[in-house]
Amino acid sequence: MATFKLIIGSTDDFASQDALMDPENQGNRATFEVEVSVAITPKGFVDMDDFMFTILIGMAAREGWALDGSVSVMEEYE
Repeated sequence: MATFKLIIGSTDDFASQDALMDPENQGNRATFEVEVSVAITPKGFVDMDDFMFTILIGMAAREGWALDGSVSVMEEYE
């Protein structure tokens, strides 16, 4: 089983991915997570990371986030 996590934050509060990942920095950010038990890459996606990023960005968009004006980092855990 693999877990994919997206951390996304406003560029008003975080100038870079490093700043976003620094727990000392406060600001507007959110975390979204998906667990998958089978790593199948659907047709049309480059790889599993591409597919999971699409899913996680969709979850973020549902909560009002957009790629414009944001900085994000995706991590994978097994």
